[in-house]
Amino acid sequence: MGQHQVMRRISRAIGQAALAGGLVAALHASMALGQTVTFSRIDVAGNQRIEGDTIRVFSGIEPGQPVSPEQMNLAVRRLFDTGLFEDVTVMPEAGRLLITVKENPSINQIAFEGNRSLDDEKLGAVVELRSRQAFSVAAAEADAQRIIEAYRAAGRYGASVTPVIIRRPENRVDLVFQVVEGRPTRVQRVNFIGNEVFSDSRLRRAVGTSQANILSSIFGSGNYDQDKLELDREMLRQFYLERGYVDFQVRSATAEIARERNGFFVTFVVSEGPRYDFGEIGVASSVPGLNAAAFEPLLQPLLGNGVYNAKLVERVVERINFQAGQSGYAFLEVRPRITRNEQDRTVDIVFELVQGERVFIERIDITGNNRTLDRVIRRQFDVVEGDAFNSREIRDAENRIRALDFFETVEVKTEQGAAPSRAIVGVAVTEKPTGSLNLGGSFSSSEMAPGRLVHLTERHTHEHAHPPLEHDHWHSHDLHHRHDHAPPVPAGVRHRHPHRHAALVHSHAHYPDAHHRHVH
Repeated sequence: MGQHQVMRRISRAIGQAALAGGLVAALHASMALGQTVTFSRIDVAGNQRIEGDTIRVFSGIEPGQPVSPEQMNLAVRRLFDTGLFEDVTVMPEAGRLLITVKENPSINQIAFEGNRSLDDEKLGAVVELRSRQAFSVAAAEADAQRIIEAYRAAGRYGASVTPVIIRRPENRVDLVFQVVEGRPTRVQRVNFIGNEVFSDSRLRRAVGTSQANILSSIFGSGNYDQDKLELDREMLRQFYLERGYVDFQVRSATAEIARERNGFFVTFVVSEGPRYDFGEIGVASSVPGLNAAAFEPLLQPLLGNGVYNAKLVERVVERINFQAGQSGYAFLEVRPRITRNEQDRTVDIVFELVQGERVFIERIDITGNNRTLDRVIRRQFDVVEGDAFNSREIRDAENRIRALDFFETVEVKTEQGAAPSRAIVGVAVTEKPTGSLNLGGSFSSSEMAPGRLVHLTERHTHEHAHPPLEHDHWHSHDLHHRHDHAPPVPAGVRHRHPHRHAALVHSHAHYPDAHHRHVH
């Protein structure tokens, strides 16, 4: 920045609007209260990029129409609100109205300085201003605040951002956001209020938010993350539900920043309630031809465990789903019906098997795979377009895609298709870097002369994961080439018959565990 000749903090431009307001106030003094003026024409001066007719339309004043001082004030305000002008004045002159403007400069480029933990690409996605747009003070300050919010979301609450402009020829500016990131804001303490059964130290191990310690700077732990609080609420709820506390609630989860803004104090206020045991357990079927007694052996894990456990209930639902699917019962729903007995602190459960809505897969959309071919991802599904929708199969496929280790992120979502009976499965992936450069040394056995080896390797994301080669032969190939051939599938790689249809089984879990599996 020291090499630039012109550098101005954009906050100096705030006084321009006050100047224009003063000029209009002077105009008021020359016109009696309530008096109107009619102008034969409206002239525009000072504009370079913006057409005069456009400015006249923005002002809202038309020739031949009576104009009051209030309407002139409104015209100035309208022109400023467009964000296109740095200065605006309106002045009557011999039967005409002269609108003089000074256009805001256009943005030549946007740059970031001082940012390390968030790169230019991430900050560029945060700000709304773009190159070739008109620069405005308000928009630049709003973008500076958006950058600050991005740093807060990344756990840096001490970050500050200063927008600076650099004047260029032809009324252009470079906009530079100078960032001081500050240190990551640590969690100094995690407190619990209302817990009597489990200690604070035990509950701290049950949540994702952790207190900072001497190793936090090494392993990156202990940073405050606002998004984790909602996840922590669910983690606490699952912790208690798996131990019989079906009435457990997180009444509040708050984070207070220290006065020095160098740390957070996180507090969870909880209500534990009494502990429940399993009571009567059974299964009932309303599906013609489906015998409920065939599923009774699957209830054994609940019969042998006294304390209510929501995770065990979910596992039984999944086992019933699987067995029903194997028996060919498509579109089956498993609905655990819960009855609490507050007097003896027990929970009775009846697993109801009902016929669900018939839903088929309309299509599977895959995005984000720039190098990996679609069929590499599709091979991980046991269902194809036209198959019965099976939420368990979709979850399993998502896990298999992650297990490929080709992608940084994998997200599978389902939405309604062209009709309520059709579902679209969307797979969004972010690929990991594929190239690596390895340097090594070697000695010749004949001449004992040191040599250098350069190995260029690439992850095989084009088709499938190959096992490591047992020899040292390396082959170079184009890193950006998409293979259109399908090499033989090695042992262990999944095959899928394209015409096999899987049975659909829903699990609609109406028990004290928020993870419902029913998909409409």
